[in-house]
Amino acid sequence: MRIPSPQDVEGNYIVRQALETQAALRFAEGATAAERSELRRLAARVDALSTKSDRSMYVALHLKLHHRIAECARCDALREAIERTHAMAMIWFCVMRKASPDDSRRRHQDLVEEILSGDAMRIAGAVREHLAVGRRHTLELLEPYFKTGSQRFSRIVAARPT
Repeated sequence: MRIPSPQDVEGNYIVRQALETQAALRFAEGATAAERSELRRLAARVDALSTKSDRSMYVALHLKLHHRIAECARCDALREAIERTHAMAMIWFCVMRKASPDDSRRRHQDLVEEILSGDAMRIAGAVREHLAVGRRHTLELLEPYFKTGSQRFSRIVAARPT
């Protein structure tokens, strides 16, 4: 796999922010009470798993949380576009990233509460802030590869501490 450039990462997150903000707005407008409740429970589970050393369940539920927001936006084209941006984010970020002491323990619950507020400005700000953390961590994780100019990227090498 080719190493993404910092511009590749930035571009992916710009697109992801636009898509996920739209999905969050549509979720806020049309989600049922059951879907809202499900999203709150899912966010709590994701946050509870965020500090565990075994990242597999965290990664799966984190992806499911974002997928449910997109699904409940009730727009297949939007959901599919979000899934494509998530594929890159999963490779660059979730699989390799370890929990940071700087991470909020309620990061996903706070995001969901802002989405459920229904306030477009709060939703947009929360999505932007949520994805900014991911973008920052992704850029930090890939920084050694940017410096070496290597054209190949290995998840196994990236996951090991240097």
